[in-house]
Order: sequence, then C-alpha cells, then structure tokens
Amino acid sequence: MTWFENAKIKLESLKLPPGVAGHHVTTKVPTCHSNQTIGEVKRELIENIQNFKSINYVYVLSKNDNLVGVFSFSELFKNKDDTKITKVMVTPVIVSQPQVKQNRVAHLALKHNLKSIPIVDKNNLFFGIVASDHIHKILYKEYRQDLLKSVGIVTPHGQTEDTLNSPIITSYLHRVPWILIGILGGIAVSKIIGLFEETLSTNIILASFIPLIVYVSSAVGTQTQTLFIRDLAFHSKLPLLKYVAKHSLITFLMALTSSLLVTGVLSLLLGQAYLGFVIGLAIFVSISSSALIAIAVPYTLILFNQDPANGSGPFATIIQDATSTFIYFMIATLLL
Repeated sequence: MTWFENAKIKLESLKLPPGVAGHHVTTKVPTCHSNQTIGEVKRELIENIQNFKSINYVYVLSKNDNLVGVFSFSELFKNKDDTKITKVMVTPVIVSQPQVKQNRVAHLALKHNLKSIPIVDKNNLFFGIVASDHIHKILYKEYRQDLLKSVGIVTPHGQTEDTLNSPIITSYLHRVPWILIGILGGIAVSKIIGLFEETLSTNIILASFIPLIVYVSSAVGTQTQTLFIRDLAFHSKLPLLKYVAKHSLITFLMALTSSLLVTGVLSLLLGQAYLGFVIGLAIFVSISSSALIAIAVPYTLILFNQDPANGSGPFATIIQDATSTFIYFMIATLLL
C-alpha cells in the first residue's frame, strides 16, 4: 500500500468536525525517500509532474511514510544529480495535525513564511499538505468574519447571511418579514395613541413631543443593541446577567441626564414647569426600558438561530416605539 492510499484511509476514518485542517488536505504533492539522490527524484517528478497540484516543496518520507524532511523544488536544479536528499532536506519540519482549527494552520503558514503546511498524525504519518490556495481561502474567510464581527453583524455561531453571494430572492425573503412586522407594529402604535384620545384632546401640546419621546428612546436602544451584538460576537461566553446589569446602570444615567435636560429646557421655553416635568419623566422611564429591549430582542433571535442583522433593527425598533408611546401617554394621563 502506498503512502497516499494509507494516508487517505486513515484520514477518512478520523470523522473530522467542520472547520479543521483535515478538510483542506491536498495529497497530490511531490514526495521522495531519504535514501534517494537528487537525480532519481528529479526523473520521477518530471515523469509525474502533471499529477501534482502543488510543486513548491518536495516532502521526504521514511520507509513507514513518516515525514522526515522537506526541501524546495528549486533544490532539484541547484544541486548535482548524485547529491543525497539528506544533504538538501530541512529538518525538523513545521507541521500541523488534521484536527487543528483551519485558521491556526493558516496563521502558522504566515508566521513561518511558508507556502504550504504539511499535515501529519501524532505518529508523524504524512497525510498531505494544506496548500497555498486553501490557506488564502481560509484567511479571506477569517478576515471577512472579523470584519462582520467588528460592526456587530455576525454571531459567535455564524448565523449570518452572505449578502454578497445570496440570490436576490433569498435576501428579500430573509428581510421583508421583519419590515412587515414593523408595519403591523406601526399600526398598533397608532391604536395605542387612539386609546389616549381624551388626554390628547385636553392637552394637544403633548402631540408635539411624540417624535422626541420615540426618537430618544429608540436612539439609546439602537446604541445599546449595536454594542451588545458586537460584544456577543467577540465574546462567546458573555456573562449575560452582569452585562445587562452594567448596561442598565449606564442607561439609567443616560435617562436621568436626558430627563433633567428636557425638563429644564421645556420649563424655560414653555413656561410650564409641571408639563416639562411630565415629559421629562416620560423620557426617563422610556429610556430606562430601552436597554432591556435592546438586549432581549437580538439575544432571542440568536437563541432561535436567526441572523440578528436582519431582525433586530425592525423588531426592536417597533417594540421600543410602542413601549415609549404607551409610557408617555400613560404618565401624561395619570399626572395631567
């Protein structure tokens, strides 16, 4: 049995999980044995050159097909034909194993400035290599994931849509349901306002501040949501309760600051300190609720294996808008 057949059988028996080096192994590479000469290897390789997918290096094997050395393909033409392979081969060889994460193998190649990485088992049996084209693909995929993570639109479980390559109809079907939910939510918000028709009719000025209440609570909620998705992407074991407590405190301070500002400004502009207090209180309660909504919505979507980039914005926005509107008119009804 040749090294190729032996390695192929053993590699297939490993039942490797996704995302590891073993799935990127190329076996069609130049090999030789340590007892050969440059001339012998050169003739064999030239006869079989069409069978190789990579010719950057020649891998030196023992009688048991263990990897014992490596040398550059150019050494075949820089040395005399009677030169022993042991004279030109490099040892020890930088290797990896099939169970190693694919990104670690790619970074190993970058670290040592290698065009490919040999893959061996724990006994040094040579399986093949992860070639340069696979290394480039791994690095590109990792770079793209890191870029998405940096803007908070990919989760630790990879539940993200490849928007560059997805068919138009697929992207449409993934996105439009959330917009339709938002439209229905907007209709629900109008019904909520209708419930407080009497309050509005007696204090028509309240209608002027609906956009302010909705905007400021949604702005804080969107800010918190973006930070949460990004942090969750970078930290797979995020301490959720501690995280919620921290951001709730931050949101409370932001709510208090905004409330005091609005109360003061409206009291001066309108000359009605009590009305300013009512609107300021509504803003305080609305903003305070935004942190919990902003974190709960994307986290729930992730639990159900949904991409938070598609659903979090529309869904969280309409929930926050409805909540803020209800809080605003309920406080106004109770206090005015």
